[in-house]
Amino acid sequence: MCSSDLASVGRGIVHVPFVMGAIGIFHSVPESDFGSSGEVDLSACLLAKIFSRTVTTWDHADILAENPGFSPPAGQNINVVHRTLGSSSTAGTTEYLATACPAEWSADNTGSTVTWAEDTVAAQGSGGVSASISENAYSIGYLDSGHGHDDNLSEVALQNADGIYRSEERRVGKECRSRW
Repeated sequence: MCSSDLASVGRGIVHVPFVMGAIGIFHSVPESDFGSSGEVDLSACLLAKIFSRTVTTWDHADILAENPGFSPPAGQNINVVHRTLGSSSTAGTTEYLATACPAEWSADNTGSTVTWAEDTVAAQGSGGVSASISENAYSIGYLDSGHGHDDNLSEVALQNADGIYRSEERRVGKECRSRW
């Protein structure tokens, strides 16, 4: 609270700052490659396979099965971008993957410091991840949602427990984000 707000309360209060941010999965697949949905749909297990580099190309059969009409170039590499060591968004993302798809992402590889495949790209902070995704077509990575949306990145629509694909953008809508 600012000083004027504190003064208007008229009695002592305890101000406890609390910060929390949403994490989103963003990509730089050109719009011309999208299917009829206009977005990239991924289940947690498919995302885990991409981040672990079990699935390495955008035209992999599993990706095409979840994205009818999607037509990336044949053999197009998926550029995986992740945060550098000590990131809370790394912890949130890897814990999500281990919980949502333990068959594809080990609980032993969760937390703020994890082991990534050698052919992935490490970037400093959300700004670095965002820049790397923006500057390199066919990239995918995680970063705080606000930063990704502010930089006009495309968000992956993740499949929820009911089998429905949802992106933060579709849930909230651009008109609401502008008020944050």
